[in-house]
Amino acid sequence: MSESNSQKGSDVTGRQSLLKNTLVSWAGHLVFIIAGFIMPRIIDDTIGQSALGIWDFGWSIVSYLRISGLGFTSSVTRYVGTYRAAGEFDKLRGAVTTVAFIQVCMALLVATAVIGLYFLLPTQFADKLAGHTEEAQWVVLFLGLGFSFELALQTSRGVITGYHKWGLQNGIASGFYTLNVICMIIALKLGGGLKEIAMVYFIVTLMAELTRVTVVFKVCPEMRIAPKLASMAHAKTMFNFGGKTLITDLVPILSIQTVYIFLLSNLGPASLAVFARPFSLIRHVETFMKKFAHVLVPTVGAVQQSGKLKELQDLLFSAAKYAAALALTMMIPFVVFGDVLMQVWMGSDYVNIPLIVLLGCGFFLPISQQPSFRFLMGMNEHGYIAMRAALAFVASLSIGIPILDSIGWSLDRAAWIVLVPELLAYGILVPIHASRVLQIPLWRYLHRAFGVPLLCALPYLLTLLGIKMAMPESPVSAMGYGALAGGLVLFVMFWLLLFPEKVKRKFQKLLPAAAR
Repeated sequence: MSESNSQKGSDVTGRQSLLKNTLVSWAGHLVFIIAGFIMPRIIDDTIGQSALGIWDFGWSIVSYLRISGLGFTSSVTRYVGTYRAAGEFDKLRGAVTTVAFIQVCMALLVATAVIGLYFLLPTQFADKLAGHTEEAQWVVLFLGLGFSFELALQTSRGVITGYHKWGLQNGIASGFYTLNVICMIIALKLGGGLKEIAMVYFIVTLMAELTRVTVVFKVCPEMRIAPKLASMAHAKTMFNFGGKTLITDLVPILSIQTVYIFLLSNLGPASLAVFARPFSLIRHVETFMKKFAHVLVPTVGAVQQSGKLKELQDLLFSAAKYAAALALTMMIPFVVFGDVLMQVWMGSDYVNIPLIVLLGCGFFLPISQQPSFRFLMGMNEHGYIAMRAALAFVASLSIGIPILDSIGWSLDRAAWIVLVPELLAYGILVPIHASRVLQIPLWRYLHRAFGVPLLCALPYLLTLLGIKMAMPESPVSAMGYGALAGGLVLFVMFWLLLFPEKVKRKFQKLLPAAAR
């Protein structure tokens, strides 16, 4: 069977499987959410709050190293989807081969830098690490080498998602992450420390990446790594797209990780651990949204190839509306019951109500606009946002850090440094630019994106607030009752105003089957 014929009858744009791919991505990410609740508490209970701060510090260093990916994974996802839809398989192979070669070279540089950091930490951070210098060295070494191996083989991720095999991608990621968490817990329970769990991460990461590479050639039959197809033209094309993606990824990575390091230096590892917990919950919500948003990238690229503007506009309206509804569903309970959740999860030492409310309210817009931003990415129209996000990030750090050095560092003040550039770039500029690119009046975009979700969310918010105020002596019970009552209210509102008729019919068919 020829390559072109093999595509007949298949949904190469991925639009027909958007919902399925999104649900699969969300299901896979539940493993990371559960682990995100389990591991910090176990680390805190077994080896202490300061050790948890060192673990967060290690991941901060690795987050800086992720810049070396140059945004190429998103490039591969986008162009594999686009070239496959157009039947241009030589271009597909050339793009993948070129990126694979570049990423192997970058991985070698990252591994060298990690080894250098291992020896540099005692001379630069010994007085900041509160007696945990040796542990920090091992954490940075094993986490960093694990990432370098991941980077070397990262092209396989872009190929899998470019082929819309999101179930496979998330199955591998969640399966090996589950194994990672189980092995880390065993290591801690057997008396291990940060060095041992970092070593576990390194070993399991090797296993996961080798597995992913092995399955690529089985599920993507047109895929070949052919060195003769690599070219500078492919490198320029992929870097042009990936560079803009890299800049957009730099803003959240560098802002939060830079603040982490300044908090460690000014307030110590224990305060960093307190600061990182609510931020980790926000990032889980953001990742949940990105799982939906990432599915759009190859689909939008393929639809754009057909030149159907009206189809793109309708897809944007749907994505923006459901994204706003989902963001409100998750952020409202975070604001109302975040203090209770933190108390139950980590204990009273980790409760900081001003920080929780600030994060919950401030990150709603940036998170809700993730699908719209990824939509722009699928159209290769995200450079405008990328440059302004970078400027906002530089301005926030340049102004915010000297001010806090002068007036004093606190957790909620530090949060503003992270929040401001994300709010400006992704919360405000994204809808403006998306409306311009898709030739939509801004008022129409805002109405279609936020009108129905806000109407649904108002009784949901009032229900949660009412229950919390009615049960001040039983906050945990109030959170439970709020989840039940609020969930019911939200479902009714979604049923009346949000769910499309197709979804309602499917749900109605499921009820008799469930009753039997």
